[in-house]
Amino acid sequence: MNAHLTGTITSQSYLICKEGDRQVLEVQFALDRPLTPNEIDVGHSICVLPQNSEQDVAALIKAFEWDPEEFIGNDSVRHLLTFKIDIRSRKIKDLNKLLEDSFEPSQPYTLVELAMSGEMNGHEFPSYLIADLPKLKERQYSVVSDPFEESVKAGTPQKDWQTSTLRVCFTLHQFKDYEDKT
Repeated sequence: MNAHLTGTITSQSYLICKEGDRQVLEVQFALDRPLTPNEIDVGHSICVLPQNSEQDVAALIKAFEWDPEEFIGNDSVRHLLTFKIDIRSRKIKDLNKLLEDSFEPSQPYTLVELAMSGEMNGHEFPSYLIADLPKLKERQYSVVSDPFEESVKAGTPQKDWQTSTLRVCFTLHQFKDYEDKT
């Protein structure tokens, strides 16, 4: 069954937090409606479609003095920044080539950090370059823990099982040349 749900992150914790390039983060999502075992169970998969916060998008638009309703291709600047561009990626390669040869940031930045750093003062960042930045990508995850564990523990009859939360584990990779501060 393909059901479209909206979820909000309600908690997150590191399950494996060691030095190196990999960490495991468990995130709990509150869903916009309850699910039954017919809709989701161990072995099923979920697709996470990330989006950026309205606050971060508004901050970028203001810092770079972009017109949020300007269209780049088929999408407005606001839509691109909210749903399609990874504004927290540290994989912005050759930023000085994107902007102008005279701009060389002092360190690797995410787009949000760059906007807040002040290093762009006096340098223009044309909005049409947004389309060349790293993209947000949907990700598929397997359900490996019982989403109805609480119902089982409470002794609820199986026909009445429901869950309004999902826990998902993400493996985070640290790239050797970058240090994540988010």
